[in-house]
Amino acid sequence: MTVENWLRGQFQGIGTQIEASVLEAAVLSPVFARPVKLRAVSLSDEVEDYLDDDFYLKGLNYALSTVYYSMSAAITGGTKSEKRGNRQISIGGYPLTTKDREAFRALGDKLRRELGADIDESEADTGGMFDASSLRRRRL
Repeated sequence: MTVENWLRGQFQGIGTQIEASVLEAAVLSPVFARPVKLRAVSLSDEVEDYLDDDFYLKGLNYALSTVYYSMSAAITGGTKSEKRGNRQISIGGYPLTTKDREAFRALGDKLRRELGADIDESEADTGGMFDASSLRRRRL
């Protein structure tokens, strides 16, 4: 089984809809691992050929954690709308709930901890919202 198929297979039902660019970035991500760089993998590698190579498998699992992080940031996957004749048609997509995103994030964190790698910090904004309604001018 190729690395691409293995990565997609970790996301039953939605794996086929993950964009190729997300997977391409994920397989390169191990070389940016902290505190120790890991081995990058290739989407066309056959996973079975590397089952005895622990260093390769660490890179593969790091790539999987990167895909988990990518999925945790996704809102929905690939929904497209287009007009056909006089009808509007929506194609594809997969719904991701907040719980799904939290689960993906937790899986990514777990893998990175097992590998001894730094976990990605959440990019959540903690500043809150600003109410600018008092700055509006009223016309009477």
